[in-house]
Amino acid sequence: MTLPDDFNPELFRVRLQRFVEQENLFHARQPLLLAISGGLDSIVLSHILQSLHFNLVMAHCNFGLRGSESDADEAFVKDWGQSMGIEVHTVCFDTETYRQTKRLSIQAAARALRYQWLEELRLKLSEPDKSQCYRLLTAHHLDDNIETMLLNFFRGTGITGMRGMLPGTPTVARPLLFARREELESYARTYGLTWREDQSNAEDKYDRNFLRHRVIPLLAERFPAIRENLGSNLHRFRDIEKISSKSLEAVVRKLVNTDAAGLTRIPVEGLRKTGFPESLLWEVTKDKGFSTGQVAEIVRLMDLPSGKWVASESHRVVRHRNWLLIHPLQQAMTPLFTLESAEGMILFPQGSLEWSCIDYTGEQFPRDAQSVWLDLNDVRFPLILRKWSKGDYFYPFGLGKKKKLARFLIDEKTSLPEKEKTWVLESDKRILWVMGKRIDGRFQVTPASSRILCLKFKRHD
Repeated sequence: MTLPDDFNPELFRVRLQRFVEQENLFHARQPLLLAISGGLDSIVLSHILQSLHFNLVMAHCNFGLRGSESDADEAFVKDWGQSMGIEVHTVCFDTETYRQTKRLSIQAAARALRYQWLEELRLKLSEPDKSQCYRLLTAHHLDDNIETMLLNFFRGTGITGMRGMLPGTPTVARPLLFARREELESYARTYGLTWREDQSNAEDKYDRNFLRHRVIPLLAERFPAIRENLGSNLHRFRDIEKISSKSLEAVVRKLVNTDAAGLTRIPVEGLRKTGFPESLLWEVTKDKGFSTGQVAEIVRLMDLPSGKWVASESHRVVRHRNWLLIHPLQQAMTPLFTLESAEGMILFPQGSLEWSCIDYTGEQFPRDAQSVWLDLNDVRFPLILRKWSKGDYFYPFGLGKKKKLARFLIDEKTSLPEKEKTWVLESDKRILWVMGKRIDGRFQVTPASSRILCLKFKRHD
């Protein structure tokens, strides 16, 4: 490769400094932790930062995915650090085992391991002097960001995905995000820098490489200024996201309510009247595991009857009467609890339950659904506290006949999230109380009652 006639390495360093200042990425005296692979990008960035006399430490991850090549990368980075007088920290990962355990793609597994270790190292290095916390840097450049934007676009995204990576976030700074890869190559050739090439970067089986080697070059044949134009689009999308976020935040605050238990309520008609329900739902659900395709399904729930739902791995959106309800899914089996003594208190996932057995002398019993009295004559300890199941039935107080609990909850207009939080108290396989809703009429207190069971249920706030 021949150097462009107008490339000036000194000017390039000035541009980097100006970019760092404009984006407020780090200050001149702040210690820096650079994630270095040994590739062109991180080698160039480390050379620039060292030449500008920053307090620099480097960190390299050996993912063990390319055998001796991975080990050679690590050795190269160590030699580079020694030649530059820069301290290098290294770590080796069993990435394949981690990938299988976490059910991730190999790229996602490597990314998770990398950033977790880098943050741990950053905190460790910062420990001696909290006033001088290390700033984590990566060497992503403009071409990386263009590829990220296109990947997000083709996979489906909101405006956040279209603005690509940000120069700075609370966790990482990207001081090369203004620069084209060809500029980094020119800089490296100017100073005779060498770097390691990951052979997997040439394989088109990875989406990013497919875009880099085949799609973008093909588009550039028809649209020669495609990279410059897409780079400009990144800046515009970044500004648009800021404007959009402010507008959406105001609507979300007005329309969306989330309680302490994590249940989110959105009124269907209010959502419809916004005129942009899909964008608003994407904003609300994007951190809950829903894809863009699923957001379109959630929009369709607005015209479907109660009980219809769409689920991700962690959450579910349910149409319940005039609302869309979003709630986290239970991740584990719910245990059973036993009440063995005549009095006590127990904590369970939905709150606490206190109970005691006392003599009944005809006083007025509680009228609220959270505190109930039952006739002890036919109650046998131990009692079982558990979540309701579809086969349950009881004799609702005031009805006088048997009813399936599932039907009872429907008639009570209980939403799906509320159903999943409904617990029952039973004795000898007979339900005494659907907690917070109705007792079984067979256990009601009467003038003939002599001993009663007093129960008080307190929900978690």
